Amino acid sequence: MNVQEWLDYRRKLSTQKRAEYKVLYPTSATYLCSCIVEDKPISFEAEGQSVEIQGFVAESKEYYYETANKEEAYYLAAVLNSPIVDELLKPMQSRGLWGPRDIHKKVLEIPIPQYNPSDENHQALSQLGEHCTQKVEQLLPQLTKSRSIGHTRRLIKAELKTKLEEIDKLVKILLEAK
Repeated sequence: MNVQEWLDYRRKLSTQKRAEYKVLYPTSATYLCSCIVEDKPISFEAEGQSVEIQGFVAESKEYYYETANKEEAYYLAAVLNSPIVDELLKPMQSRGLWGPRDIHKKVLEIPIPQYNPSDENHQALSQLGEHCTQKVEQLLPQLTKSRSIGHTRRLIKAELKTKLEEIDKLVKILLEAK
């Protein structure tokens, strides 16, 4: 096996599609969290050099859903970041020394409705998801010097508290309808 074959073991890289949006969540974490990665070039500074990267490949520690529909991506990210979805997931998670750990595909057992652009609740969740994403993008540069990822998450949750409450109310309505 050469280097390219090894990197693409069982075609796990080459079979990944290139849709415009990837909605990600971790395989293992105490709390379910989600984000959107947009397929566009990213520029950043590294050791005094400007670097531009293109494309995104999901590695073994995250699951992802791809879509070309921006509203669908924000809807799903909002639902996955809802406190009620995390609460429903807790009894299904394996437990480690420090509490709930693995998420893997357990989240797929929660009856999350497929995005419907004509549903007002779905549209509202999509808009809330986009608003929260934009707010986090504004906050992150200030939080990069934070003590830990947990501290950063707490600060973000505190900043998004009212929006997460709105999201949670809408997700409860969606899940009750299922």
